[in-house]
Amino acid sequence: MTTVLKVLIGLLGCVGLGRLLVQLLAGRVPRGGTGGSSASVISTAEVWGLSLCAGVAGIGWCSFFWSLAGGPLGSAFSWGLTAIGLIGGVMTHFSPVRSTLTKLKSEDQSPVAHACQILIGVLIIAAIVQTLLTPQRFWDERAIYAIKAKVLWYEGSVHSPILHEADFVQYHPKYPLLLPLAEQHFYGLLDGAHDRWPKVLFPLMYAGLVLTFAGVCARRLSPAWGWFCGLMLATTPVLMPYEYGFLCAQADAPVACFHGLAVLYLWDALHEVDDSLRRRLVAISAAAAASAAFIKDEGLAFLVIDFIACALAMLFSGRTEHQRRFGAAEWGLLIGVAAILLTPWLIHRRGQPSTTEMNYFGRMTLSLLIERLPTLGWIVPHLLGKMFREWHTWGLHWWLAAAAVITMPARVKTAPQQFLVWNLLGTLAALLLAGMVAPAELEEHLGGSTHRYLMQLVPAAWLLVAGQWADRAVRLSESSGDER
Repeated sequence: MTTVLKVLIGLLGCVGLGRLLVQLLAGRVPRGGTGGSSASVISTAEVWGLSLCAGVAGIGWCSFFWSLAGGPLGSAFSWGLTAIGLIGGVMTHFSPVRSTLTKLKSEDQSPVAHACQILIGVLIIAAIVQTLLTPQRFWDERAIYAIKAKVLWYEGSVHSPILHEADFVQYHPKYPLLLPLAEQHFYGLLDGAHDRWPKVLFPLMYAGLVLTFAGVCARRLSPAWGWFCGLMLATTPVLMPYEYGFLCAQADAPVACFHGLAVLYLWDALHEVDDSLRRRLVAISAAAAASAAFIKDEGLAFLVIDFIACALAMLFSGRTEHQRRFGAAEWGLLIGVAAILLTPWLIHRRGQPSTTEMNYFGRMTLSLLIERLPTLGWIVPHLLGKMFREWHTWGLHWWLAAAAVITMPARVKTAPQQFLVWNLLGTLAALLLAGMVAPAELEEHLGGSTHRYLMQLVPAAWLLVAGQWADRAVRLSESSGDER
């Protein structure tokens, strides 16, 4: 069996596993929702996009829980997981529940939507080709993630003493393991540690993020506008073709993917009028947020900020209808799903050594914050410069997000849009706090990492633009039925 054929089978198994997981989370949702709203139908693009991302996350989570319980990693497990994905994907594709996963018709085929779909397809193909032209070659992708993937492949366990050895040559031994586990899965399929082929997972996440984003916006706002916004996300330079974005095997773009999905589905849930579907959307959001935290530690901060931003949106939006909809069941799902997934990892990582970790939470004391207040004189201009002055390098999304809020201030009063504003403000504040308390030289530390952190916020910024400038006639949160 050739290498390319093994990779293709592995990718099909990955997507099939994701499709199975999406089916478990999305389940049998109402075809039209309350009052027959078409926005309660999960679109085809959204299902396949979410399946791509859920497949990658599913490989990481399944491998971790299996190994944590004492099961050996390796070729047998990788092929077994692939077989489950292939069988599960076929079963869900032809199951009766598939009828709920239909795409929006008529409007979906507008010339604008169709043109955007073609361009997105071209960009995805270009990303895959460009990614596979080179093996892993950057420091972080080799010294932080690939080296752990090789240990997991050769040792066959997350309990390997090498991963618990402080003198082992690696950075950040406490970093989460989703990416190394996903990479070693392909090592198992290929029966060897190959630095090039596992990189295909990263444009896969790029495709999944863009398709899901476009699919949700198309059904929630309008098809043409949704696909156009998806195209804008896909063409953001810092995501692609920036060499440290989805074209390499580092963690910042994957965090952008899963944090973006978490924000997207919470925003979607805040619009939803059908109780069953809204709770499923919250469960998807929680699973995505947990997956972001299983990629990089920033994900833990994002999870907390998502929760706080949602609470603030409920508190200040003045929409009693939204507050009634988003009740104890939704909050329980948001906390419970994330806790179920993350708690075993957080317990496991306690046994791993600390070397270059900066312990932001432990250093965040009032006295230190007061002492480091003068550092904001450098941090704030630096951050604003990256966001606005260097738009030609990183993208126009920050300028457009600011313009969208200024030009349509009334829409910020709605709970979904408020949630996005609070979320972005919270994540930016977290970066400022991290710069203030970090035990490192300020300009060197933030100077080399600000753009990578901002990369993780790109989907939320574009979602704010999409919601602010959408046609009022198709925005459910401002419909007359929503006001009643």
